[in-house]
Parts: sequence; structure tokens; C-alpha cells
Amino acid sequence: MTNQQTKDSAPANLRAFAQHDLPLPLALLLFTQRLAALMEAHIGPVRAFAILEDAPAPYGVVAEQLKKEIEQGNVLCEAMSPQEREEHKDTWWHPISLFKAMSRHPEYFSPVYITMVRAGEMAGAVDETLRRVQTAVAREWRLRADHPVEEGRMLLSRPASLPQPQDWQDLSAYQQMVTLALFFETFSLLLTSGWALLPAMETVSALLPAKQSAEFLQVRQEIKEGAPLLPLPIERLDFIPRYAKEIAGLGMMKGCAETALHDVALLFDQELEYRLQ
Repeated sequence: MTNQQTKDSAPANLRAFAQHDLPLPLALLLFTQRLAALMEAHIGPVRAFAILEDAPAPYGVVAEQLKKEIEQGNVLCEAMSPQEREEHKDTWWHPISLFKAMSRHPEYFSPVYITMVRAGEMAGAVDETLRRVQTAVAREWRLRADHPVEEGRMLLSRPASLPQPQDWQDLSAYQQMVTLALFFETFSLLLTSGWALLPAMETVSALLPAKQSAEFLQVRQEIKEGAPLLPLPIERLDFIPRYAKEIAGLGMMKGCAETALHDVALLFDQELEYRLQ
């Protein structure tokens, strides 16, 4: 057997060590892991991205672009008058957030990835959120390496060139389980951090396929207009299993919705691990 044949027949996770250009999902995983570690060390985003310019391709170049975009935002901040800052006091200090900067590069960060980062920023827990994203991306990389699957079956490392799922039925079983885990965990994170129900609902709706997102936002609109609050407004979402609705609903009644949502997310995470073994 030739060296080339040996290389071609090796598992993907072993071939990665022999390649200068890593597979994109692995490069994304390493980038996310390093960014989470830097954030945990309380290193600001500009400095963090400067450090990450040597990350595996293409994320080294992406880090350089992100650094420039956030620096430009900081310059805009400094140029604003006190009156302008007062008019935009909720955002003037950081007009180009990590979420906004990443959203300008959809070819490298999936919509789910970007939504998770946005929720982390809203909750003041970017480092914690990035660690959760890292875990999810690592699981996808392991799944791809051990069991060859189509890229379209992934979620956080799904190529932006592929059309986004429009309906729950368009998702694979794996994607459905990951979506449920991320949806409940992110909902819990936002409520725990003090965000009101309506803005939290708006954010987590972006984790769902287009049809289910629209249904969830319709419930949000009805609540905004004064409709009675359903058990943690998920009762009308048919794709959510009954046991999850019951646990979340009881948590709402007992005044511990955040904990109930977190517990449901753990159940989905555990089931996902069982299925992947």
C-alpha cells in the first residue's frame, strides 16, 4: 500500500494531524476553544482576536477581520458626543459587538452559532456560552470523524452555502435534539441573567427553523398584546415533547422557570449522548 493510499484510508481525526489545512469544522472547533479560554481569562475581544490571528485557516484571517471591525466600533464610540451617548446609552459603549461582527461572516459562523454568541452577550456570559458552543461543535466533529455523515446534517458547523431548514421536519433527528437542547438552555440563561420574557423569546426564536420561529414569535406578540401567559409560552409548539412542556410548565407555576428550563436542556443533552454512543 502506498503512502497516499494509507493517508486516504486513515480516519478523518487522524488525517487532521497530517494536514496543514484542517477541515473547516475542526478549525472552527479550535478557534472556539481558544476564544472561550481567552474570554475566561478576561482578555478583551480586540486583544483576543489579535492573539487568534495565528489560528488554523481560515479563522486566523477571520480573527484579523473581526479585530478590525470591533476596533472601528470602538473608534465610533470615542467620537460620539455626550448627548449621542445619552440617546444610545444602552449601546454606545460597544456598537460593534462580537455577535454583530460575527454575523458579517456567515460563511464561517452558522446562524445557530451567531445566535448563541448573541445570547451570551445579552446575558453577560460570553465565555460560558462559548464553552457550550465548543462542546456542541466538538460533538459534531466527533460525529463526522467516527461516522461519516453529510455536512447538511450538522447544525453549528453547517456550511452557510446550504439552504437553511424552513420546517422542523427538514431537520435530521440529530439536529432536532441539538436544537431542543440549545433552545432550552439559552432560554434558561437569558431568564437567569435577568432578561424579561419577551426579549428572551425573541432571541431564542432564532434557534428554530423558520416556520417554528414564526409560530413562537406569534405567541410572543400575543403575550405582548395582553394575552394570558401560557406555561412558559411553549404549549403551542407541537415539536416539543410533552414531558418537556410539563416540566417547564410546572417550573413556571412554581416560580423557578429558569431551573426547569435548564433541567429540560440537560435531559435533551443526555439523550443525545445516549443516541450517539
